Amino acid sequence: MDKLEFAELYASHLSVGLPITIITILIVYFILRKQIYSLFDPMNFIIILGGSSYSVVFFLYYYDYITDYYFYSFVATQTAFFIGLLSNRKHSLKRIFQNNSHPLPRYAGPITVIYPLSIILFVLCQSLVYYTSGIPLLMTSRMEIFSGGGGFGIVSRIIQVTQMITIVVAFYRLLFIKKGFLYKLLDSLVIIFGLFVAVLSGSKSAILFMIFSISYVAIFSHRFDVSPKIFRRINRISFLLLFLGIIGGIITIVFQTGNSNIEKALTVLAMRFINTGDVYFMAYPNGQIENMEHGNFFLALFKDFFGAFRIIDWDKLPVNLGLQIFWSIYNTDMISGPNPRHNVFGLFYLGPVLSVFYSFSVAYFISYIRNKVLLKTSPDFMGLILYVLLASSTIYMEQDMTYAIGQLISISIVYIPLYMFSKFLVSASYKSRNIHE
Repeated sequence: MDKLEFAELYASHLSVGLPITIITILIVYFILRKQIYSLFDPMNFIIILGGSSYSVVFFLYYYDYITDYYFYSFVATQTAFFIGLLSNRKHSLKRIFQNNSHPLPRYAGPITVIYPLSIILFVLCQSLVYYTSGIPLLMTSRMEIFSGGGGFGIVSRIIQVTQMITIVVAFYRLLFIKKGFLYKLLDSLVIIFGLFVAVLSGSKSAILFMIFSISYVAIFSHRFDVSPKIFRRINRISFLLLFLGIIGGIITIVFQTGNSNIEKALTVLAMRFINTGDVYFMAYPNGQIENMEHGNFFLALFKDFFGAFRIIDWDKLPVNLGLQIFWSIYNTDMISGPNPRHNVFGLFYLGPVLSVFYSFSVAYFISYIRNKVLLKTSPDFMGLILYVLLASSTIYMEQDMTYAIGQLISISIVYIPLYMFSKFLVSASYKSRNIHE
C-alpha cells in the first residue's frame, strides 16, 4: 500500500481513523508520562508522532488489511519497547536542581577552541554542500546528496556534529553567560544560520530538532546553580521556535509539492503525523515485507560502522530496509523511503520471538542515555555537549536504530578528535605561557 492509497483509505474512514489516532496517543502518553522532563522534552515527540504511527497498525487491523501475525508481533514488540523505556527511571529535575547544583561553567579551556572551530567547520561544510549539490529543499529527495560517495559522507558527519555543538553552545552562552555585544552578535548569527540551514534542509521537522537540543540544554542545566527564571525564558524561546517550525514546515511543503494553497499545505502537514507510520502500511499489508532481500542482522544494524571504517564495502552491506520497502512499492530506485521502525526491522531480521528482545534493548538504551548518562557526565561544557549529542541521537532510535548508530559513530569520528585537538591546544597554550613567565 502506497501513501496515496493509505491517505484515501484514512480519509474515507476518518470517523474511525481519527478517534483511533487520538486514543492511541493518549494511551501512549499515559504509559510514558513519567518519562517526560518538560513541555519540550523530545519524549513528547515519541509520544505524539509515535502514537500517531502506532494508530496506523490498529486502523489497518480494524479493517482487515493486516493479518494476526503482523498485528500481534507489533503488539508484543511495542509492549517490550515500553517496558524498556520504563526500565530506567527519570530523575526529578527539581531534586537535581536542589541537591546537585554545581557552579555555572566558565567559558574557558577546551570550549574556547571547540566552539569557534565547530562554527567554521559547520559553515564551510554546509556551504560546500550547497555549492556542489544544491539546496535540499528544492530537490526531489534530499537524501540523495550524501548517497553518492565522493567524500561527502565525512562532510555529512561533520555537519551533524558541529551543527549540534554550535547551536548548543550558542544558546547556552546567550542564556547563561553575560558577555559583551560582539559575543552576543556571534551567538545570534550562529542561531540564525542554524535556522536558515534548517529551513533549506527540506526536512519538515528540522527546527523541531533545534527545540529538542535546547530542551536537553535546559535539562542538563538543572545541574548548575542558576535562577529558575532562566527555564521559563527557555520555554518562551521554544514556543517562538515552534511557531517558526510550523511556518518552516508549510514553506517546505509548498516548495516540495509546488502547491501554494495554504489550506492544502496544512492538510499535508497534519497528515505528516499519520504518515510517520508509513512503514507499517507499506510493509504489513499483503505480507509485503516478506518480499524484501534478507541479510545478516548485525550487518544491517551496524552497517554504518562496517562501511565507515571500510571493514566491508558499502555495496556488500544490506540495503536499508526502508529503502527496499519503498522501492518495492513504487518500483523506483529513488533514495527515499519510510523509517524501518524497531517493530518491522526486528521482525524481518530476527523473527517474531527475538524481535521482542530487540525492541526492549532499543528502548532500554534510549532511557539509559536520557536518564542515567545525565548525571554520569561531568558538570561542565564538555559534559553538556556530550550529553546533548548522545541524548539527541535517542530521538531517532525507535524510528531507525541503524541511522542512530550512524550518528553515534559520527560523534566518535568528529567530536572526539575535536575534543582531543582542543585539549592539546589549550595545554600547549598553558605550557607556553608558563615558560614565558
